[in-house]
Amino acid sequence: MMPPRCFVCGVDYRSIEQNPELATGFTLIYFGLNRREEAAQEELNRKGWVGHPDNAVWFCDRHAELGESRKHLHWRAARVAIRAAATWRK
Repeated sequence: MMPPRCFVCGVDYRSIEQNPELATGFTLIYFGLNRREEAAQEELNRKGWVGHPDNAVWFCDRHAELGESRKHLHWRAARVAIRAAATWRK
């Protein structure tokens, strides 16, 4: 599993060490997979694979709602929608 790093703003534990004002929690959100991806993930799980799945994305507390509200989407569509929403909010 990859360490927490917000998909939207990039804050991570190293950033927080350097600037404590950035202190936040992190949420790992799993987005949708298509049938082929689900089957492939199930096979990897069966074999004991350990790693960070493509559909799992970290968010800081400030941006977690951007992910939560889109977790029903396929992971590729969710990333595009989140980038668009985050750009609009700036």
